[in-house]
Amino acid sequence: MKKRFMSLILAMLMTFSLVSTSAFALEVEDVAALDNSFALYNDAYESQQTFDLSSVQTGAASISITEDVNFTDAGIVESTVLPQSMALADDTNTPPVAALQVVILNPESMVNGNFTTETQLAWLWAYNGELFTYDPDGDDIVDMKIGGISSDDIIGTLNGGIGFATQFSTAAQYILTFQVQDSRGAWSNIAQYAFEIEPADGNTRPVCGIGISSNKVAVNQLMMVSWADSSDSDAGDSITGCGGVVIKEGVMTNLADYAMQVGQDYCVLSFAEAGTYEIRMRVCDSHNAWSNWVTFNVQVESVRLTNVVVEGITDLESSHSYWVRQDEAKNCFVENSHAGAAYLCEDFGSHSLPYFLPHKLVMDTCFSVSGRVVTESGTPVANTTVTIRMPVYGSTGIRQTVSTNSNGYFTYDPSSHQYWVDIGYYTSTSDVDLLHSGTMNAQYIRYSNSTGTTFVYPTSVSVSALGTTYSEDVICEIGYSQDPVIGNLVYIGGEWYYL
Repeated sequence: MKKRFMSLILAMLMTFSLVSTSAFALEVEDVAALDNSFALYNDAYESQQTFDLSSVQTGAASISITEDVNFTDAGIVESTVLPQSMALADDTNTPPVAALQVVILNPESMVNGNFTTETQLAWLWAYNGELFTYDPDGDDIVDMKIGGISSDDIIGTLNGGIGFATQFSTAAQYILTFQVQDSRGAWSNIAQYAFEIEPADGNTRPVCGIGISSNKVAVNQLMMVSWADSSDSDAGDSITGCGGVVIKEGVMTNLADYAMQVGQDYCVLSFAEAGTYEIRMRVCDSHNAWSNWVTFNVQVESVRLTNVVVEGITDLESSHSYWVRQDEAKNCFVENSHAGAAYLCEDFGSHSLPYFLPHKLVMDTCFSVSGRVVTESGTPVANTTVTIRMPVYGSTGIRQTVSTNSNGYFTYDPSSHQYWVDIGYYTSTSDVDLLHSGTMNAQYIRYSNSTGTTFVYPTSVSVSALGTTYSEDVICEIGYSQDPVIGNLVYIGGEWYYL
């Protein structure tokens, strides 16, 4: 049923192109109820990891290459990425330069001019005395790192120590990376080579179509990614899975690490830190052939709670009422009379609110919470969950959720009856008697012989949304008696009685 529900959401709210966006957001609280029935493949992430070439050279086959070769760049897109800056002991050291030339070892394996799973490629960093990878200072190259492919894709090293050879058993698009380090610790540029490997058996690779709910989200806000528009042109073939990687500030991680839920043709992602995330995704078919990568960026902004107002009573001192330390007054035995009640007021109470108590009282007749959720740039965060919490003694306390509107505003404003249900003392508003509500087990009371007794508890109201929280100390009403109560005395019908 949940899978069907999510499919309906996609159908109604998302119109996808290769990478399309539309206005849609899931509530964070929904995640607890979601059931992950599928998983993102790790192949995409694992294939992007780097490894030392020396780790696969031992035991690798030696492959000879003729003296008269033809370098090719057909079907290969070359690019360069500069490494992150590193502090070097010798700042006069010039970093090395990484570059490779490619030779097709068995051109007959190609189909319609395309590399296939039977094609063997030689990757050369030197040939006939010419150095494609070198150090301008003449330093030795001491380390070589390769990424974007599996170490199993390397079938051997070239005689003379001039390169390595590959053959790919999985049809896919690859982005091979090559980086070297000199003897003084400097790393080169990262040379990148994008190319495609087609199935040798005539099967075609799938086409990945990605749709996203938004390319701008707030920290911890949910976004949906769908590959429902992916396709495969082979009869009887189908899309069987998806995988991806996330790159932030040059660090690559597994897309699955950000997935809150994964369905058959979608996933729900959440990002815990602000920044720009580059996401690369691809799909595979039932022949384990992978599509080309689809790349898109997601801008994640931190959020702020603004204009938060906790409504309550702040005029808390009156000559007609007393603030009484009820827990101490209950332990004092007095006669059940006006004199006894007066003694408890004077000895354990004061007309003034104790200085150490918060100077705001929230109660069934005066309590609401409102505010707004925006990003750091001021963009309203719509359709997101805001949690209101107020712990109290002897019950669950308030833990309610509301949603922001299209402008990011939210309001929690319970009725008098709903206040007592939300605070945890009743299960239904029909059970609430506003004249005698909650509990009398309180440390402090606000006593008045004309308006009754309010039993209070010092606590705090917290407002949370997308990982950011606002908190304010208050005293809250946890009980009320229309009949005045102080210590162990209660005033009913003009007479004082013991409780």
